[in-house]
Amino acid sequence: MDAEHPTATQHGARGAALTLVAVAAVVAVAGVAFSLLPHATTTATIAPTLPPISPDPVVGLGFSVAADPAANAVVLFGGLNSKARTWLLFDQHWVQAYPRTSPPDRSGAVAAYDPATKVVMLFGGTLAAGSAVNDTWAWTGSNWRRLDSGTNGPPPGQGAQMAWDVAAGEMVLVTIGETANSAETWVWTDRTSDSHWQREPLGNLAGSVFGDVMAYDPSTQAVLLVSPVTPDGGETLAMAWDGRSWQILTSHGPDIGAMAYYTPDRSLLACGLATYSETAAVVSDCWEWTGSTWLQKVLAVPPPDSKQIIIETEVSDTNNSRLIMFGWLIHAIPGQPQPLGVWTWEGRQWLPLG
Repeated sequence: MDAEHPTATQHGARGAALTLVAVAAVVAVAGVAFSLLPHATTTATIAPTLPPISPDPVVGLGFSVAADPAANAVVLFGGLNSKARTWLLFDQHWVQAYPRTSPPDRSGAVAAYDPATKVVMLFGGTLAAGSAVNDTWAWTGSNWRRLDSGTNGPPPGQGAQMAWDVAAGEMVLVTIGETANSAETWVWTDRTSDSHWQREPLGNLAGSVFGDVMAYDPSTQAVLLVSPVTPDGGETLAMAWDGRSWQILTSHGPDIGAMAYYTPDRSLLACGLATYSETAAVVSDCWEWTGSTWLQKVLAVPPPDSKQIIIETEVSDTNNSRLIMFGWLIHAIPGQPQPLGVWTWEGRQWLPLG
């Protein structure tokens, strides 16, 4: 099978990606608002007196999150009607940052850490007014700085995937293509005088990026992209980026919602829909990527009173040798704030943060 022209339609229906598009339209018409995390009274510069994390944080659907190893924090930005708030997670404490400059309020942007410049990059999304954008920003640890306006850049909008390619030493971005059922691959050319996105001519994919997940795989030394084979079909296609084009590794993978590198096991951990309870925290269908196939993890059995959650994303917090998972305890409902669950992976199960 040619990765540039897969025979099966790639379609992403998991997580909040597709829901976000429909909900955004409802929000724009109805004028309803989603709130973000409760306002903190301290700033990111006063670490010794950080307030405890809220037991029930609330966030706008379509937020962006990435680890920032240089600042030993996790950066969370935006979401529907979040008023462009930036939040930092230090260990187990949330702190709201107050940067001098900030990207316009948006949802559906993608974020990833650039170890070469030691910034968290943020790309694209949809503004609060409803217009799609393709600008690029950098979080420096204390402020946001615009890197690129989007002129002659990747297609605007949400649902993109971005990951740092360790082997090539560059940022890889997969975005929606000229049509809803196509995708394009771009790399960030970082030069002092002219930093911009450059399209890879052999990086086209015949499928939607909504619902895809992407992360660097140390075992194969390549960026791994996992995409649904068919709509709600329960199987995924795994492809590796060789620096020029995508190569199919397997077309019989599990249905997953998030994926990130787990330092203690030195492997990628991918998880699908999960169940939640007060006593057993979260139990999810999780798999370890071996470099060519998926190995299902043996986990505890969910208790009878458990409730299903949607996994939004996983973040690799390498400084603290942990994975952090962000998920929804309920499906997104227009006009209502969404409680955000935050858990950490301890090797066999997800435990509540805090």
